[in-house]
Amino acid sequence: MHRSIGTFFASTLLTIGLLCSGSLATFAEETTALADSPATLTTLHIFQGFEGAYPLSSVIQGQDGNFYGTTQYGGTTFNPTATFQTGYGTVFKMTPTGTLTNLLLFNSSNGRSPAAPVIQGSDGLLYGTTFGGGPYPGFGTAFSLSLTGTLTNLHEFSNGRDGNAPNAPLVQGLDGNFYGTTIAGGKIVRDYYALRYGRGVVFKVSPSGQFTSLYTFNVIDGSQPAAGLVLGNDGNFYGTTRGGGASGAGTIFKIKTDGTLTTLYSFSGPDGDFVQSGLVQGNDGNFYGTTFYGGAENSGTVFKITPSGVLTTLHSFANNNMVEGCNPAASLIQGLDGNFYGTTRYCGANSGGTVFKITPSGVLSTLYSFTRGLDGCNPVASLIQASDGSFYGTTYACGTPNSGTNLGFGTVFKLTVP
Repeated sequence: MHRSIGTFFASTLLTIGLLCSGSLATFAEETTALADSPATLTTLHIFQGFEGAYPLSSVIQGQDGNFYGTTQYGGTTFNPTATFQTGYGTVFKMTPTGTLTNLLLFNSSNGRSPAAPVIQGSDGLLYGTTFGGGPYPGFGTAFSLSLTGTLTNLHEFSNGRDGNAPNAPLVQGLDGNFYGTTIAGGKIVRDYYALRYGRGVVFKVSPSGQFTSLYTFNVIDGSQPAAGLVLGNDGNFYGTTRGGGASGAGTIFKIKTDGTLTTLYSFSGPDGDFVQSGLVQGNDGNFYGTTFYGGAENSGTVFKITPSGVLTTLHSFANNNMVEGCNPAASLIQGLDGNFYGTTRYCGANSGGTVFKITPSGVLSTLYSFTRGLDGCNPVASLIQASDGSFYGTTYACGTPNSGTNLGFGTVFKLTVP
């Protein structure tokens, strides 16, 4: 998959699912390996639309052992025969055996199209964002939700200057507040695109709803932060932007709780491009992540970056080896075994995307290739490793075919890796 203007804007619509000229980069020797033994995938739930459709984000495991997640569409006003995506999205609970219950059906006035997973706060409530909806003009919300389905909108983005279209999950800081990003909004300048949308913001919101805009991106330091922040061991937050920077290919940044931002790295294309996913801090203190485009074949990369900004490309997905997958859209997670696990949206043996494992040194193994059938296809969300040691995730599409307009509305799955 190659980047183009068309796919850029298509990806922008979907993910409701693009300054440091002295940055240093190194490239590790790449090795692709076959999995030692096949992973076993179990489809736990196939979305039918009325209870949710097109899950763009991962699930979390709650303190009660159940799983919680969101769907971008489906629910209220869902139309199974429409040729376009309908419904305002949902929040759901799912038992480990796959029994799904809707906690909330969005109705636009209270939010719509959640593109990010919920998190569970220290108070036991779920916290999340919606890409749109809320009071006019409907620029999105940050919310809390009880486990019985009581919704409280903590902040409703309303004027663009406070942000527009929160696309990413919240993260709870050491101070108890929640930190997040919006993909647009913020500083208004004369450039037409920025005048209408802005370049994105980093914000803080308290559990009671006190909102603070911490930083507005200005293109040079990045543009369109599409992923969530990660709290580093040093108490600072680290994140990515999918555009902007020295070459327009995205950035990696550090931001303090007072809003002081430092650009750690600017991508240039060969080292990666269009960072849709966030970072994960490994056991070694370094950060690991993926890019959707860029690399040797412009099909995405896996990288490592030190807290000081030295980047190493661990793996480039290649068009001449489509079986391993291409175009990773999700963040990595580090497994209990010390390896990293992730997904690719496209390619694989059946062109439906893959689940992969990669060692800290860059040896990649394809664990599973989606068949575009009942197991789903096109995973765009990260995995979680649950208390049982298995990995859980979602696929954005496929599952049960409907009336012929598409291949299905997505799935929740469990992957057992020997």
